[in-house]
Amino acid sequence: MSGWLILLLLIAASLGLLRLFGVRGAMLQAAGAALLFGAAGYALQGHPGRAGVPAKGSATADAVALTGARQAFFGSFTRNQHWLVISEALARNGNSTDSVGILQSAVREHPDDPELWVGVIAVVLVIAMVGVLATKIRG
Repeated sequence: MSGWLILLLLIAASLGLLRLFGVRGAMLQAAGAALLFGAAGYALQGHPGRAGVPAKGSATADAVALTGARQAFFGSFTRNQHWLVISEALARNGNSTDSVGILQSAVREHPDDPELWVGVIAVVLVIAMVGVLATKIRG
């Protein structure tokens, strides 16, 4: 089945469902215009005849990409930055358990430091997201 035929069937099905759900007048025209705008983009850039190729990941991607944002917000030379630098280095090398452990120790020692709390949350979220992405890539 051609990519163009699939596209036309999707447009017809979308407009039919919109009409079935009671969309009329200007809203139906706007939806039709949006669908045709998407079809025009497909016409310009779509290549249904070409074989698909999976995207290659970047091997140099930083495991903890939030370092720059944290330093821009809190500054580069804060009193507890050394904890965060150690934790981020451990996370970057794949040692996520020790990375979180370092930050837990730092928060126990300095519970009133917001930069450490932001660091804990950021590292835990990044480690969790890397795990989710790795699971999706494998399975």
